[in-house]
Amino acid sequence: MAKKNSSTQSDEFEYLIKTLPEGVIIVDHSGMIVFSNKKARDILNPGGGDIPFKTFNYKISVTKVTEIELHRPKQSPQVLEIRAAEIDWLDQPAYLITLVDISESKRSESAFKKSQEKIALLFEANPDCVMLTYLDGGEVIDVNDGFVKLSGYQKEEVLDRKTTDFNLWADISDREDYIQRLSTTGECIDYEVQLVTKDGWVMPVNISARVLELDEQLITLAIIRDISQYKNSERALQRANEKLSVWIDELEMRNREASLLNEMGDMLQSCLSLEEAYKVVGKYAEQLFAGQAGALYIYNQERKALLKKNDWGEVVNSSEEFEPEDCWAIRRGHAHEMIGNKNTLLCNHITQTDERDGFIQNICIPLIAQGDTLGSIYLQLQPGQDIEHWKQLGVSLAERAALDFANQRLRYKLHQQSIRDPLTGLFNRRYMEETLHREIRRAVRHGSLLSIAMIDVDHFKLFNDKFGHEIGDQVLKEMSLYLQHNLRVEDVVCRFGGEEFIVILPDASLEDTERRALQWKETIKKIHVGHYDQAMDSITISVGVATFPKHGDSVDTLLRAVDDALYAAKDAGRDSVKIAKPSKNNAAE
Repeated sequence: MAKKNSSTQSDEFEYLIKTLPEGVIIVDHSGMIVFSNKKARDILNPGGGDIPFKTFNYKISVTKVTEIELHRPKQSPQVLEIRAAEIDWLDQPAYLITLVDISESKRSESAFKKSQEKIALLFEANPDCVMLTYLDGGEVIDVNDGFVKLSGYQKEEVLDRKTTDFNLWADISDREDYIQRLSTTGECIDYEVQLVTKDGWVMPVNISARVLELDEQLITLAIIRDISQYKNSERALQRANEKLSVWIDELEMRNREASLLNEMGDMLQSCLSLEEAYKVVGKYAEQLFAGQAGALYIYNQERKALLKKNDWGEVVNSSEEFEPEDCWAIRRGHAHEMIGNKNTLLCNHITQTDERDGFIQNICIPLIAQGDTLGSIYLQLQPGQDIEHWKQLGVSLAERAALDFANQRLRYKLHQQSIRDPLTGLFNRRYMEETLHREIRRAVRHGSLLSIAMIDVDHFKLFNDKFGHEIGDQVLKEMSLYLQHNLRVEDVVCRFGGEEFIVILPDASLEDTERRALQWKETIKKIHVGHYDQAMDSITISVGVATFPKHGDSVDTLLRAVDDALYAAKDAGRDSVKIAKPSKNNAAE
């Protein structure tokens, strides 16, 4: 084969160099650039044209790859990777140099390095616990100081070990659920579990983790935060909320109780009798002590005992009637608490306690007003109740009830004094007129009958003169007792004045009234007044009888008619019964 000449060789090199993607230059031994391709010219002298015969002022190594930096004004440094080889160029030794612009890769490498440094810094400086583990096996790749502080394990104690090997999970099922979430969605955010520290302390933590890829393996980056303080605060807040809720419930209950007590007070003010007042107290006690049992007792003066007026609840373990001495609250004058049969000071009126549990709570509260004991309230509470609260409520109820009962008794006494005759106890003239007005209206409304009888004790002045006023008063009292015992329930007997009485007989005809008057006249003679060894004349009466509207269509006309009939009986010699004359209007008819 013929040997190629130098010119041919140069052409071939030039053609080959031009086709290479890298920048290529040929430098002689003096450092002069004797050839360059377009890529090299773009790298070394962008936009400046050819560069032959320029000096290449950089150190050349044929044994290793070197890097150089080109600095241009107002531009970032350009980094070139240089590879050199010795060649013959135009029969002279030279260097073939390839130039590769690695500026971008260098910048990327620098950025990646800085990013890694930042990540490492964040990893180590993060105050939370950070842990890297393999997803499948669970081996620990790395942990930060936060993990050491949180768990108590040193880094060398956990690296390359599974978290299950050093019992990090308080409940292994939590880890299984954690891995399942990561495997399914690639993340597990705000996962609350309990982990175990090296010294055995179980703490609540919050884990947020993501799945990453490292060296073609799936790893988990987990940030673990101790939430013990948060949980303690949460529990404290919950307890505070529960306490606040209890306070609100108690306040609502107190407001309801106060409202019921005020409402009861208003109702008691409207009662017209003690019996109504007793019913009102029983009704409101049932609402105030809902779910409990109890009873209202009222002292009966005649029987010298406390009688049950009403009760509430299912079973009341207290007698229907008991003497004051049977109740410690009555004897002591204030509320008395008893806890089933464990209390030796159990009131004698309590008839039964729960023998199995022995802790039924009982409270007796006296009703005292103006120094007088009017009755008592008995409360029977279910086990576990706040006895102090119920006692205070019972005392409030008792105080209001006792005061109203006392006022009712006073009003009743004053009313009785205003309508009763103090000597005989019969209704007085004022009450008689009110009743007669009411009965006339009723008779007109219903078209019913109404009769009246006026009675006068014959020769009453002689009783006073002969036997004294004491005997005279006794005659009036006996007359009163007789009339009360010999009248119907609906009949009303009144002392008209002096020795005169008026009897109002609703729904009684004139004939029936006359017949009854004649009966009174005869049986009254059998009444004995005074000492049996003292001779006294028999009591005789004169009676006038009238009926509405025949003898009068008003109170005044009817009273005048019956008064005239009484005088007619006296004029007839007394000890007689006379019927009134018809009124002028009826006579004309």
